[in-house]
Amino acid sequence: MMKKIYLYINVCMLLAFSAVNAQTVNEGVLYVSEDTQFSTVERLDNLSTGSFYNDGDAFIYSHFNNDGILDFYQNTGLTRFIGSSNQLLSGLETSYLNDVYFNNTSAIAPFQVSGHIHINGESDFYEGIVDNDNFGGEITFYNNATHINTSDYSHVDGPVNKLGNQEFIYPIGDGGYYRFAGISAPGNVSALFEGKFYFEN
Repeated sequence: MMKKIYLYINVCMLLAFSAVNAQTVNEGVLYVSEDTQFSTVERLDNLSTGSFYNDGDAFIYSHFNNDGILDFYQNTGLTRFIGSSNQLLSGLETSYLNDVYFNNTSAIAPFQVSGHIHINGESDFYEGIVDNDNFGGEITFYNNATHINTSDYSHVDGPVNKLGNQEFIYPIGDGGYYRFAGISAPGNVSALFEGKFYFEN
């Protein structure tokens, strides 16, 4: 009887320790197909050997790191960054996202971007400032990419790149203020313009 109790306690301790350090790690191929949902409550880490393709609906509730391939096949994928504490968006490789959704009310600027995020579709700045100014990240919008719900409470604090030959309103701000700037349609399809707002004299 004592042996069974001891084994049970060891198994429970192992599971408790594993839960504290839990994370979603991809080192192979992970594909979220259209009309399919994927969610991870703990940190998502796409390793250098990992390939993560999202054509469905991906919910990321914690930190996000991409050191491998992160892309999409169809223009149907939506990546939702939803958190209740600061979320670090990092990685050595560029994360290619179709639609993206930011919603985190844990701090004024809960999204800390040190990686490279490229947006092809619609970016919904629902709640929470996306800070790449203090963390060295890069955010790029492609041709036809748009943004909605941009406000003092949700925008990009830092530089934003626009690639392509269409007019664009930058979702930028600083110091808690959304102060958009725009460009007219460039003549070159490969034109790249950077926009940043400075709240200072």
